[in-house]
Amino acid sequence: MLSGNTKFLQGVQIYLLSRDHSNLKSDFRHGNGKIMVNCIENQPAAELVLGKHVFLSVAEYYLRTKTG
Repeated sequence: MLSGNTKFLQGVQIYLLSRDHSNLKSDFRHGNGKIMVNCIENQPAAELVLGKHVFLSVAEYYLRTKTG
């Protein structure tokens, strides 16, 4: 889904970095670990899965890569 398109990935990254961390965390909680990013102009919508596409901390990433 998110591999291969550098412009698209950069847009998603900028979107995520621009979000307030606690609000982003809350959005993932309310979406059962998923959010839909559909507000980037001229780019398709993308469903992001917490712990697969997005990690909210280095510790989460580290734990996932150690056990997965």
